[in-house]
Amino acid sequence: MASTKRTFIGCSKIIKENAGSINCYKCNQWFHKKCSKISDFLFKKYNAEYKKTGEINWKCETCQLEVSIESDSDDGDDEEAVPGSMPTVTKQIEQLFKQYLEPFAQRMKSLETNVAGIRSELNKIADQNKASTKQLEKRISVVENKIKSGFDITVSPDSIMSGIAERQKSESKVIVLNVPESKKPTGSDRLQYDREKVATLIPQELSHTLPKIKISRLGKPAEGKTHTVSYIGAKYPNSKILVTGDFNLPSSHPIDECEALLYNEMTLASCTQLNTVRNTYDRLLDLCFCSTNAQVMRAEPILDEDAHHLALLIHIVQYINLK
Repeated sequence: MASTKRTFIGCSKIIKENAGSINCYKCNQWFHKKCSKISDFLFKKYNAEYKKTGEINWKCETCQLEVSIESDSDDGDDEEAVPGSMPTVTKQIEQLFKQYLEPFAQRMKSLETNVAGIRSELNKIADQNKASTKQLEKRISVVENKIKSGFDITVSPDSIMSGIAERQKSESKVIVLNVPESKKPTGSDRLQYDREKVATLIPQELSHTLPKIKISRLGKPAEGKTHTVSYIGAKYPNSKILVTGDFNLPSSHPIDECEALLYNEMTLASCTQLNTVRNTYDRLLDLCFCSTNAQVMRAEPILDEDAHHLALLIHIVQYINLK
């Protein structure tokens, strides 16, 4: 863009006629294209502007630096006075902060909130696990104490043989649990009452066996307490066995205590197998024991149920006898 011979500031060489050069409008000095450090694209742009208007709005590096320093100290007056001037370094930094650091800070706050929520959930789970662990430790301690007390009891060979014989006799035994206590005195009337109650519980195809069934209660009658009724007879057709549960426990007892009471009652009745049945709320409905290896075939409630009053009718089918 130079039309006369001049000395370049950048390299101190003489400008040749029509050589590629550019003039700084601020200091009015000329620079080779190479010394100006302008890209080919911008150089062509400035050249076209010069041919069109006769002016070039370009400043050398020295003038650009002076304007930046003056703009920082004079609140940008020079920047408004000089058309096409570059933003100050301070404003560039502010723009970078707004563009990158502010969104990053917002994401960090969101991340902190999420981490705090996760920590809160983990603390809840940890508290639940601690409560479950304490319950398990309590149950294990009860079992350990029972085992220790069992080891302290001396068992004679005669009692072992007697126990084996009793088990052999019990192969066809069926235990009906928690039949309401008869108010009739001990004797034939009481026996008839028990048979009538049992008749309402066993399947119809077994009702013809009732006259041959020997019925006895485990434990002495006690006012206000329902005892277990057991009856022993010939092996039933199809080996069907019925266990009924109507465990109306006090509402003041929590669910875990109700479960422990039922478990202890069945254990004392010398019942060996445990089947738990739970409702859709995963609450214990009943604990069922029998002296055979059995599986639950059908279960349905026979009384209204609430949080602490459990009621269930269970039919189980025997498929293997314990030997």
